Amino acid sequence: MTGPNDLGPNDLGPNDLGPNDLGPNDPRESFHAPWWLRAMTANPVLLQVALLTCGLSAAFAASAVTPFEGEYAVFENDKRIGTAKLSLQMTGKNRFTFLTDTEGDRGLAGFLGAEIHERSDLERVDGRLRSRHYWYEQNVAFRTRKRVIGFDYDKQVASEDDGKNPSRYAIGKHVFDRHAVVLGLAEELAQAKPGQPIVSLSPSVAHKGEVSAWQFQVLAKETVVTGEGSVETLKVQRMRANKERVTSSWHAKRWGYLPVRIEQVEPDGERFRMELLRWKQVPSAAATKVSD
Repeated sequence: MTGPNDLGPNDLGPNDLGPNDLGPNDPRESFHAPWWLRAMTANPVLLQVALLTCGLSAAFAASAVTPFEGEYAVFENDKRIGTAKLSLQMTGKNRFTFLTDTEGDRGLAGFLGAEIHERSDLERVDGRLRSRHYWYEQNVAFRTRKRVIGFDYDKQVASEDDGKNPSRYAIGKHVFDRHAVVLGLAEELAQAKPGQPIVSLSPSVAHKGEVSAWQFQVLAKETVVTGEGSVETLKVQRMRANKERVTSSWHAKRWGYLPVRIEQVEPDGERFRMELLRWKQVPSAAATKVSD
């Protein structure tokens, strides 16, 4: 579930721009192509756009996210500019692939052919999800930017390459890429015991050459209108040092606490939003067949 350039504490800023990146004066930047990584994340899609660091046990089996397909409308300042499609596939026993494809299909975004594609390969170890590989590609007009991260848990090292500054850095036993962290958040929210409020969450996220804890706070219960009808949600907000950038997401228990709405407000007042249009839970029988 990505804006001017990321979903969170590791946001990309003007100083991160390379020779092939869009600058603040480039008209193509008006699409704010990477916005939803800031928002989601991812997500992905959306991606902009989550967490999981607490020690979780076998109880995860009952609340684990399951294969799904979702479609979201993408808005900039209340004007629809594109569509995001998210899906989670089971690719083997305790192995998953999370995909987000965001395309600008209206206005300037559509004219420029703006696209963001993300893929996270994950595995479940000791009842907990963790990233194995992350791939990101953004295309706007004739410009492309990419980022890949490989996770080696035997050596506890991540290898990251954005085409300009490859890096290797230490990781723990359970780390997310910024796209997949939304799945960890969903499982963390589902772990709450009845009557026990969730106050804050802090997942470990690998991005831009380092691992950092992303801070989230659960604010309230709210009813949200979606393309699938009204649903009860938990509103979660990402806590940042830059308090002028606000990212909020609304997670529905009905769909395993995955987000039905993601919204990001930039320091200049620009507002980006993703809203659920359609949701399809992949039958568990089909998921079981893949994992055999």
